[in-house]
Amino acid sequence: MEKKKLTAGKIILRIFLSIISVILVICICGAGFVMLGKNKTIHAQLNGISLESVADGTYEGSYSGFRWSNTVAVTVADHKIVDIQQVKPQVVASQDTIDKLVASVVSSQSTDIDVVSGATADTKAFLSAVENALNR
Repeated sequence: MEKKKLTAGKIILRIFLSIISVILVICICGAGFVMLGKNKTIHAQLNGISLESVADGTYEGSYSGFRWSNTVAVTVADHKIVDIQQVKPQVVASQDTIDKLVASVVSSQSTDIDVVSGATADTKAFLSAVENALNR
């Protein structure tokens, strides 16, 4: 039997196809990670907060939802939210979205706010962490 010789063109084609295959697998895995937990987060039940019973101090709360996981520190003074800081930010959430959420929660003194357009899951995850900090 004769052995078939691989030409330089066939070797390059095999290497190219191997590289494309690896890139495709990485993209599929990345997309899976990005979407993991989204449905749970979008449908997270927000229960609101009652600041009358919250003493002055800084309270830490978290939400766990894969890429939407985050931790916040909520500072309360005179039964009012005066500041919210990200302790562990969400993966991929834009700082603009978080800034809008902080401003909305502080101005309304509530987690019953409109979601940021195009960032429903980010909004729900952030608000859930705030509620978890204050509803202990």
